[in-house]
Amino acid sequence: MYNKYNIDRILVFAAAFLAAGIFLANYNMLWAIGMTAVLAVASILLRQKRFFICTGVFAAAVLLIYWTILPVNLIDKYKGDVTIYGEVVSESSSGYYTTIELAAIDDNIMPINAKIAVSKAYADDNEYPLGAMVCFRGNFYTPSERTNPGGFSSKGYWRSQGVFRLFDADDAGLVLESPGLGRKTVGTLRLKMDEILKDNLSLESYQLTQGLLFGNKAALDDDFYALSQKMGIAHVFAVSGLHVGLVISFVLLLFRLFKKDNSWVCFIVLCVVVVFYCALSNFTVSANRAAIMALLGFLARKRLRFKDFYSIFAIAVLVTLAANPFALYAVGAQLSFGVTWSLVFFTPLFKHLLAPLKIKKLIDALAVVFAAQIVSIPLCAWHFYNISLLSPLFNLLIVPIIGIIVPLILLSLMVAVMVPPLGKIFFALSAFLLEGVEKFLNYFAYAFGTGHHYIGQPSLIVLIAFVAVFVLWYYQTTRKTKLWQHGLYLIAAVALLGLIIMPPKAVDRITFLDVGQGSGAVIETTERDCVLFDCGRSKDTVASYLRYRGINHIDAIVLSHADMDHIGGLNNIMRDFTVDMVIADENAWQDEALQALEEDGVFSETKIVAAAAEDMAFGKLKVSLYPFTESEDLFAVAVLDDVTTAFTGDMSKDEQMEIVLQKPRIDIWAVPHHGSKNNLVYGLYKRLNMDLAVISVGRYNYYGHPNQVVLEEIKQSGVHYERTDRDGAIMIYPRDGTFEVEKFCRN
Repeated sequence: MYNKYNIDRILVFAAAFLAAGIFLANYNMLWAIGMTAVLAVASILLRQKRFFICTGVFAAAVLLIYWTILPVNLIDKYKGDVTIYGEVVSESSSGYYTTIELAAIDDNIMPINAKIAVSKAYADDNEYPLGAMVCFRGNFYTPSERTNPGGFSSKGYWRSQGVFRLFDADDAGLVLESPGLGRKTVGTLRLKMDEILKDNLSLESYQLTQGLLFGNKAALDDDFYALSQKMGIAHVFAVSGLHVGLVISFVLLLFRLFKKDNSWVCFIVLCVVVVFYCALSNFTVSANRAAIMALLGFLARKRLRFKDFYSIFAIAVLVTLAANPFALYAVGAQLSFGVTWSLVFFTPLFKHLLAPLKIKKLIDALAVVFAAQIVSIPLCAWHFYNISLLSPLFNLLIVPIIGIIVPLILLSLMVAVMVPPLGKIFFALSAFLLEGVEKFLNYFAYAFGTGHHYIGQPSLIVLIAFVAVFVLWYYQTTRKTKLWQHGLYLIAAVALLGLIIMPPKAVDRITFLDVGQGSGAVIETTERDCVLFDCGRSKDTVASYLRYRGINHIDAIVLSHADMDHIGGLNNIMRDFTVDMVIADENAWQDEALQALEEDGVFSETKIVAAAAEDMAFGKLKVSLYPFTESEDLFAVAVLDDVTTAFTGDMSKDEQMEIVLQKPRIDIWAVPHHGSKNNLVYGLYKRLNMDLAVISVGRYNYYGHPNQVVLEEIKQSGVHYERTDRDGAIMIYPRDGTFEVEKFCRN
């Protein structure tokens, strides 16, 4: 029934031991060294060659981690402003960072290679070509850990890229030496291709082409990329097996015309083309994995020793992790390797289960789509807190079209170079298909929805069990399986899927998020009511927290005023979640920022409320609003479980004095204007008889917030305070007039 693979167990186990060694060494180096000693003793006692090799691979993994993090100790010796020299190895898709391989710090040659991501100055619009020797003046700093539940970890992201320290450049860098011939050729080719694409395509089609051909997500329209994520098809904008496979198929097709598709000349050309394509896509992990496996697969056709998928897969793992051991933690790498394994392992199972359909092409297509979901669902649920129930359908419809568009664009580029007028015809057809795909996705999403649902972060055990059920099902199906046995596995799979999509437990919680130099807070109730008070500056900080909590519906968003540090994340929230109403002062609605959002149709399906002095109820959550006629400020007081919380925004002194006269008691007070001295009312904290003051403020901000005078006033009033810059998210659990405080960052 199934294809039997001749698995080279040494390669497979070596890959597994390498991954295990990297994981343990990164978690605890002493434990890793201890495990190495245990494995060494065991290999001597067992006297098995394969076990001895795997022990050696495990030890190599530990040494690899030590060697990778060793430069950190050398870099940390340099404090303050320094000058760094190095070779450019990559540019971030956003353009905000240039990654270099360090060659020297000041006048000291680096004895060990180390990668540093340079955060360019705001005035620095320079693009530094790959392979160029450059120098920057500035200082080193450590990437931050996540400071909010479900938030972005800068440290984790850069670690997965093999970068442990960032560099804040004071000014634009200097190019000391142009890149070598190889890198220069790649850069020149990329620029030439960009020129051809811009000359022959509309802006929208050009952006899609950048995403499809090179995996440049930054070039894509934010709304369209967000839509593709919800639909579960964002993987087409990451250079992976699909793209490399299409490029290889294109080359093989050309050689097949001359009946040379199985020749060594064809293999050499394939190597050159694939390496060039990976270089154009910045050598991403998924592209490298696909290239290694594709080229090894071609060699397998030449009857070389590694003939089965698992051997080829293991070699790709070994090469990838040896080049960058921390790629183990990269989401892209996990999805690339995980889905590839899932496709090969589970496709035969689904072909068997779908056999009654009798239509071979339909069975093959559905089997591939369903097989991919077995690993992609757990990984997307864990990392992105999202699941799309319609994702199989969208992939079934879109992937074949992409399989036509990508080769067509490549062909259009070739024809445009040789015969420009004819190239315009090919590009016109490409543009027609690209625009058709975009219009179809937008129309389908508008008419039927995307099927996506934010589920929070499920239990890791449940996710593992979900995959394990299908693994057991696969092995059971290799034997004679009765109908009731299939039924049991199906029930188990559906039950586990139900546990995956089950939202986190609802709680009464007030969360002041760390949004940097800004303000953003969320109140949740056990009845699953949700109200936001400001949205922070960053477009995704508050939205990430809502996804992590499995929140899909927001009852209301209350805006204190229209400054960007309070409404910057509003657009993303309106796009990703269902919002009943947005409340702001009447004067705030006249602000240019909110007017622009309204003109863009952001609030088309949401009730806009010009706040009046009124009380509102959202289940058991009570919210009182206090607008001020002389400004756009809006003061809000929320009462949950008899705990009163005041959200002040940037209220002036006079506005605070008005509130003092109306509110004799407030339990929790959001300190106005991030702790600015100009907004301090002496004696107010004691007058309100509060228990807790929360300061929402950014780390190392340029304003000196919170001011020391404000902190002293709070202390002398006998009020305890917490700060988001120091403690991360501040989570408050009210209960019968009292509350407990939990800090996300436990310093």
